[in-house]
Amino acid sequence: TDSAEAYDHLLKGRTEYYRYSPENLAKAIEHFTAAIELDPTFADAYGYLSYCYFMRFLSMWPGADPSLEPAVKLAEEAVYLDPGSAIAHTRLAWVQGFVRNYDDSLPNFEKAIALDPNNAETYSAYGEILNYWGDPERALELNARAVSIDTIAPPSWEYQFGHSFLLLRRYDEALAKLRLAVELAPSFLPAHFRLAFAYGEMDRLEEANQEASTILELAPRYSVTFLDQNNPYRTDEQRDRFRTALRKAGLPE
Repeated sequence: TDSAEAYDHLLKGRTEYYRYSPENLAKAIEHFTAAIELDPTFADAYGYLSYCYFMRFLSMWPGADPSLEPAVKLAEEAVYLDPGSAIAHTRLAWVQGFVRNYDDSLPNFEKAIALDPNNAETYSAYGEILNYWGDPERALELNARAVSIDTIAPPSWEYQFGHSFLLLRRYDEALAKLRLAVELAPSFLPAHFRLAFAYGEMDRLEEANQEASTILELAPRYSVTFLDQNNPYRTDEQRDRFRTALRKAGLPE
C-alpha cells in the first residue's frame, strides 16, 4: 500500500491478533478493517482479516460464523487484488487446508514461498498444515526456518513445534513447547487441545482432565465431535489418536 496510515493499522492489527483472546481479536479486526477502508486494494489486510475470521470460527469466540466461508472469501479476494502477495497466498492456502482442500493448499504455500522466500509467516503456516497433512518431520523443518527469519516468534509458533513433536511421539519436547505456548497466551485454545491430546495419550489422566476443563471454560460448546470435524487431520491414524486422547481427557462427545 502507498498509505502509511493503512500500513500502521496492519501492524497494529497483527500485534493484536497474536495476543490470542476474543478482546484482542476484535481489536485486530477493527485495525484490518480500517486499513481496507483507507486502501480498498490492500491485499495483505484482506489476508490478515481472513485469518481473524478463521480464529473466531475455530475458537467459537463472539461473532463467529458457523462456517469458514467468510475466511475463504477474504483470502480469495486478497489473491485477486494482488496475485504477487505472499501473505495473500499464505492465508488462502491456510483456510484451504482447514477445509481439507489439500490439492490447492500445498501448491499455494509453494507459490507463496516462490513469491517471498523470506516470509516467516508462510513457513510457519505451511508447517502447521503439514502437521495435519501427516508430515510432522517436514513441519519441524519449516517451523525452524520461520524462527530463523523472525526470531521474536508468536506463541502459536511454539505451539506448532509442540504439535509436530506430539505427532512424532516425542512427548517431553511436545509438552515443553505446548506449555510455553499456554504460558505466553493462556487463551490460545489449540495449545490446550494438544496438551489434552498429549496427556491423554500418555495416560496422565488428571492433567488431561485439567486441560479438558480449561477448554470448556474457554469454549463451553466444545466437544470431541466438534474438534474432530474442525481439526483437519488427513489420515485415519491421526484422527483416531486425536479422538481417543480427547475422550480419555473427558471432553463430552
